[in-house]
Amino acid sequence: MGITVFTPAPMPLDEGRRSEAASQSGLLDRVADPALTRIAKDARRVLCSAWCGVTVMIGDMQHVIASSGGMIGMYRRSTSLSSYVIAAPEEPFVTLDASID
Repeated sequence: MGITVFTPAPMPLDEGRRSEAASQSGLLDRVADPALTRIAKDARRVLCSAWCGVTVMIGDMQHVIASSGGMIGMYRRSTSLSSYVIAAPEEPFVTLDASID
């Protein structure tokens, strides 16, 4: 295993408003919700992916609230690939192999 350097995504200019809206969405009350878990599992199958999840980014934390088999929980935003999606929502974000990216 090698050493990797991960550059965190920049914070969006409207991060305070976006983060507050995410907090107020009620999604954090749906951890392991069967409908969201089904979405994660279906996405994994359709995308032929090793893992898919439903995440909510609030402040400096990423909350994985549903998963296709991985860990549900809180993770640092600074190490999250999902933070790049929030930084540029109008652009597709594709990672072919997250284990080497």
